[in-house]
Order: sequence, then C-alpha cells, then structure tokens
Amino acid sequence: MKKADNITYNEIYTPMSAQTRFLLPDSTVVWLNSASTLRYPLSFTGKTREVILTGEGYFDVVKNPKKPFVVQTKKINVIAYGTSFDVMAYPDDPKVAATLVKGKIKVVKKNTGKYFDLKPSSQAVLDTVTGKMTVSKVETRFYTSWKDGKLIFKSEPMEIVVHKLERWFNCKIHIQNDQLKKYKYTGTIEMETLREVMELIKITTPIKYKYDKDTREIWIEPI
Repeated sequence: MKKADNITYNEIYTPMSAQTRFLLPDSTVVWLNSASTLRYPLSFTGKTREVILTGEGYFDVVKNPKKPFVVQTKKINVIAYGTSFDVMAYPDDPKVAATLVKGKIKVVKKNTGKYFDLKPSSQAVLDTVTGKMTVSKVETRFYTSWKDGKLIFKSEPMEIVVHKLERWFNCKIHIQNDQLKKYKYTGTIEMETLREVMELIKITTPIKYKYDKDTREIWIEPI
C-alpha cells in the first residue's frame, strides 16, 4: 500500500507461473497474468478511474459513462466506459497490445496523443521499436485464453512463444539460432508440464533441446 498526492494506492503483483483474479473498488473484475503488477487507488474519487499496469491484465469494466476507466501503461493508455478487454504491456516485449472483446475502447499512443477507437474483436498493436501502431481484426481467444488457464498459439513467432512460456512456467529458454526466433508455432497448452510442452513443440517444429531441471533452463536449436 502506497500514498501519492494524498491518494492511497494498492499494488497487486502476480509472480511468474501464476494468475490472479480480484475486484477493484468500483467492482470491475481484473485478471492479472504472470509477472504483472497493477497499481490502483483505494477509491476512485476523481473524474476518471485510473489504474497503472505493468505486464498483462484482462479487465471486465463496470459501466459508468460519467467516469471513464483508464489503464495506463508506459507506451499507451486504454480508455473504456464499460467493456471487456486485454492489455499486454510487458517491459521486455517488443510490442504492446490492446485487444477488445466487447464494447468500445480508445487506445492512445502516449508520446503523440494519436488514438484509435476499437470495435469488438479488434486489436491495436504498438511496435515499440518503430513506434508504429496498427489495428486489425483478431480472434480474441488467442489473446485472452490465459485467464482461463490455457495458452493458444496460432502461427506465433518462436521468440514470442518463448517469452510467454518463460512467464507461464517460471523458466529460462535460450534460442540458440536467430532464424529459429522467426519460426511460427501453432498449438494449445493447458495442463501440460514444461517438459511435456517442449516435447509437443519438438514434434511439430524442427528443433532439438536440452533441459536442466535444476536451473529450469532450456536451450533450443534447429535440427
């Protein structure tokens, strides 16, 4: 619990390989993914309901047209009034994304003020390297299934797959070949162990791997 500008804040942190579900003061439901932090006031007393996210969160926002709900991240802000959406903003990921399930949201690029109004089943992605933001139609389950205890990959670059697996299993995966980072993987992970997941990837991807169970480190390279 922290105080700033006479406002008392709570901070929820979800460690590696865990997910957390909780209620905000306005009864908005939040799911917080692995290695994520949400900072929020004990009560929403101003003109907006603002929270600060590092990592990934799914928000089922209680409707209040007079008091917009704002998710702040380092690169983007997401503004909603009553809707369901996912925000992914891990500091070590090259892309930040907001995915809308239902309702409406406004995604604002913080350094320019440029914004996009999203409709259901759409996603705004900011490339933090180029600064370019794009919007596209998506199947939202690929980006929100984590809150239901599963990861779904559809033609995901191996580099992104590895980042998600590291947070999901609290492990470290080393990709030994740069070309392998771009290889696309499709699959679903739910109840499998880390070793079982690596065997599944091995079946569908031309790789071999070494696993150190003591340090939970994995090295993968092409066959």
